[in-house]
Amino acid sequence: MNLKKTYIIPGLLPISSSAIGQAIQGRIVDAQTNESLTGVTIEVVNEATGTVTDAQGQFIITPGTYPVTLVISHVGYESISKEVSRSTTLNVRMTASTQRLDEVVVSAFEGERRLIETPASIARLTAEDMERFDLRSPQQAFSTLPGVKMESTTIGWYRLRIRGGNLGSIGFSESYKMYWNGIPMTLADGSPPPLGYTDIGSIGALNAIRGPSGSIYGAGLAGVALYVSQFFKR
Repeated sequence: MNLKKTYIIPGLLPISSSAIGQAIQGRIVDAQTNESLTGVTIEVVNEATGTVTDAQGQFIITPGTYPVTLVISHVGYESISKEVSRSTTLNVRMTASTQRLDEVVVSAFEGERRLIETPASIARLTAEDMERFDLRSPQQAFSTLPGVKMESTTIGWYRLRIRGGNLGSIGFSESYKMYWNGIPMTLADGSPPPLGYTDIGSIGALNAIRGPSGSIYGAGLAGVALYVSQFFKR
């Protein structure tokens, strides 16, 4: 009598194909232009698995098991969720997002502080200070201010220069703004007028804002000269 023997070999057990992670590959493009999208994020839900597209918009990802849910996202595009039951090749078209951004408010310098509350490097000269010098020429009085220099070009004509710009042999610049009782005074080319155009004797005070602090009145300025007449009242 022939006897049949059955041998069981350890380790040779049937393995389900669903337990083996198989790759999902594909390409992602813009739905309108059909151009490849680089840097698109592809993630497997409930798994620590993810990847991004290359320069050709292509990707490959291997989940741990099937079925899986892929979440595809990119800046400026609407996110896509795809159910995948097996290894496959995907061609994904992403649509640009039409969602509007919230309003953005940019505050510079000292935030919401008023101009009068903004700290600055200011030199002040009053009418009483000027009386200590020769009233026929303001050159000596104005040149006593730190960072301020007044030069005489011709008789009765003066040029004010404020330290802070890159012009001048010692760092003094004529690139500043001039205000008289709060009113800007400029020539046609935008430069401040010579002081010969003003009545020197009516100056009640000069507030000179030097260096970067003058940028609150405009960009690229060496400073600001704020003149106030003797009888001006705010």
